[in-house]
Amino acid sequence: MKEIRIGAAAWGFRELTLPQQLDLVRRLGLVSLELGIANSPADVQTDADVRLLEQVKKEYEAFGISLDTAATGNDFTLKDGNAAAEDIGKLKRVIDICSFLGVETLRIFAGFTPYREVDETRFSRMIDALNTVARYGKEHGVVTAMETHGGVTAYPDGVVHFHSAATETGCLKRILRETDDSLKFVYDPANLYAIAGCDVEETAELVGSRIAYAHIKDFVKLPGGHLKPGAIGDEKRDWKRTIETVLKWTDTLMIEYEEPQDIEEGTRRSKQYLETILKEVWL
Repeated sequence: MKEIRIGAAAWGFRELTLPQQLDLVRRLGLVSLELGIANSPADVQTDADVRLLEQVKKEYEAFGISLDTAATGNDFTLKDGNAAAEDIGKLKRVIDICSFLGVETLRIFAGFTPYREVDETRFSRMIDALNTVARYGKEHGVVTAMETHGGVTAYPDGVVHFHSAATETGCLKRILRETDDSLKFVYDPANLYAIAGCDVEETAELVGSRIAYAHIKDFVKLPGGHLKPGAIGDEKRDWKRTIETVLKWTDTLMIEYEEPQDIEEGTRRSKQYLETILKEVWL
């Protein structure tokens, strides 16, 4: 029986220093932490020098946390073609950093534009960009993995998710056909649950053979219909079925509790609930 690895995604830790992040991950009994690179102010930035990067490696080693995944931010679906070109340059630099650190997988995005607004010019530009960074990553020993992430509209009391090119079935099928096999996916079922009418299991089967790892999180529906991030199990859904589906394709599960103000408690509750589900479906 293969071992299931439970780690932490970077986003919820964005208001902590790296040593604080690593200390929390260790205390919670998680094995790995995505390293944030140029996606929030506290992240390692693209102008980081060798001395700083060596310190990052030493900090991961000192806390006994695996430095095998990283995450950055980009959008290849914007109307301005120059923005995509700039993001390609940024991601190449991020890949260079990952290669230096020994990071195996870098989580990236396709973009957050509503999929109906991504015309042929923008879609082709997105495909070219994904292929460029995936092949550059392959040359440098780093797997690039695109997250299944829709677009988000924020409201005072929560958010609404909608289909982007990274979640809509027709777009995903085309991405699979037209991108290099070296481009992998970070499968995030909660991002799909959050989009009305999205078939979570169908998407998993669609991208399954190219899943690098999975994000495990939840959203809670508010009385007005908007969503807010929650711990796994906060919303009533068939998590047993979801985890069974995920485990068909990957044994690496990264908890992503998104709220920084109670990141420790939320991640702890998520881990406890996930471990309960795993006992039912895996042991």
